[in-house]
Amino acid sequence: MMAGIIGIQTTDKMIADIISMHTISTTIIGITDIMGTRNTMIENITAGINTTNVMTDGITGMHTLKTTIIGTTGITLAIIAEITEQVTTGEFV
Repeated sequence: MMAGIIGIQTTDKMIADIISMHTISTTIIGITDIMGTRNTMIENITAGINTTNVMTDGITGMHTLKTTIIGTTGITLAIIAEITEQVTTGEFV
């Protein structure tokens, strides 16, 4: 039996397409490392608002991702967003 790790913190850089000047209704697909296992996460992000998303990786159950987007949401076609993930897991077998 292994205990889950509490408070895993990773930083990934992802590219988000901007649909309009006010809202990013695009889906960001990125890769994150949890317990040495690569997982895919999908997030819907609104411009200027910190979002909280939930991801299921099938191994440690639910993870709460509190992401902060740093970048500009002007009239550019794409931005590079720096996303900091606060991942919290429970115990698992």
